[in-house]
Formats: sequence, C-alpha cells, structure tokens
Amino acid sequence: HGDVQEMEMRTKQHKVKRSAQVSRARSMHHMQALEFTRWTPRLQEGHSSSQVLGDSCFETRYVVKQLPSPAEHGAIEVSSDPVHLSMTWIIKTLTMMQSVLRTPPPIQSRMYQELSNGYVHFTNA
Repeated sequence: HGDVQEMEMRTKQHKVKRSAQVSRARSMHHMQALEFTRWTPRLQEGHSSSQVLGDSCFETRYVVKQLPSPAEHGAIEVSSDPVHLSMTWIIKTLTMMQSVLRTPPPIQSRMYQELSNGYVHFTNA
C-alpha cells in the first residue's frame, strides 16, 4: 500500500509515469551482463527534492544526504550481503538516535517493523 502511495507522489511531483517507476524484465537483462560483477547504485550528494527517476534502476542516480565514507564503500564492496550490511547500519543508527529523535515508542516500533518488512520483501524477490 505504501509503495503505491509513493509512486503516486512521484508521479505528481516529478511528472514521471508510473510505468517508468517499475523495473521491467528488459531492464533486468543488464544484470545478466553483470552476472559475475557487482552493480553498485550511482549516488549523488544532495537534497531529496533533486531526485530524478531514470527509466530503470540502472540509469538512476540516487540522491543521498551524505555519500558513504571510503571505509563504508569498501565494506559494502567486499560484503557477501551488502543489503544486510546496510540494513544493519540503518538499524544501529536509529537505535543510537532514539533519545535524540524524541519519537514516541509506537512510532519507533513502526519504523523498525517497516524496515523489517522491506528487507523480507527484498529477500523474497
């Protein structure tokens, strides 16, 4: 349900067709060429309002608040499970920031639940 709302928001804000927000099988052929290499998303430091969606995830430059440090980038490159490593960093950061965020416990619990749901769906994809 949240994904559909997110797509609708992108459609309105960035005037991007919904079909352009879905990875098609033809764009996955790019991954076959990279079968024995790692595809790393292209990151750009900036504000989320400057995010522009490409025709596929392989053409999109993702806007992040801060680029990974050389040590973080290296850890992701050599990790056997970079998604799990990234998820661990996100959860650790949220846990360390709980007292600073001053977010009510039910909302914090929901953040962890949604991260978990996303990871489960990624794993099952």
